[in-house]
Amino acid sequence: MAVRILIVDDSPLMREGVAAALERRPRLDVVGCAEDGVQALELAERLEPDVMLLDMNMPRLDGLGVLERIRTEMPQVRALVFTVAENEETLVNAIAAGAAGCLTKHTTAEELENALLTVHDGGSVISPTLAGYLLRDDGRRGVVDDDAEQPLSSRECEVLRLLAQGHTDGEVCHQLRISPRTVQTDLACIRAKTGLRRRFGAGAMGQRARRSPRSPVAPPGA
Repeated sequence: MAVRILIVDDSPLMREGVAAALERRPRLDVVGCAEDGVQALELAERLEPDVMLLDMNMPRLDGLGVLERIRTEMPQVRALVFTVAENEETLVNAIAAGAAGCLTKHTTAEELENALLTVHDGGSVISPTLAGYLLRDDGRRGVVDDDAEQPLSSRECEVLRLLAQGHTDGEVCHQLRISPRTVQTDLACIRAKTGLRRRFGAGAMGQRARRSPRSPVAPPGA
């Protein structure tokens, strides 16, 4: 069965272009497109997508607000952030709010398909920018939870180094001679040890609450 995708972006050209590219992929099924965060939540309730491909900068309700809502109200929906340019604050806040990964809009259709499938299967998509950030701060209490005291293992560091250099998951598997499942296990451990959600979640949500009021979700068909 194809993975059900909901595209959320305030640019009509971007929505149409991404939808056209994904519709040619038999493993993916674009079930809808939303132009802002409020519409995204309405469609997510009605269409029940597996994965939401989510822009961060949108009117009415931004991507961070959407992530916070689906994490508490629709936890079965996985989210992949789709952004023009990566920056550490955006990446950290997105992961803290519940995103399964981040990808730039400079990616290819094949890379986007692979990322969506990875997220659907329970994996994480850690970008080179975020990998480099975690790698720099590991052991210096920059992002590692102060209470956890769990430094990354040598292989976890090597996985991050390869990702920070721009290697794909497949290339990481080949270079380290490990399976895709092992890579995903390492990424899950990295996320747990770095404690992004515990450390940044409350602060990110507090900033978001101050910037924008909670937007109601209309009932299906409203």
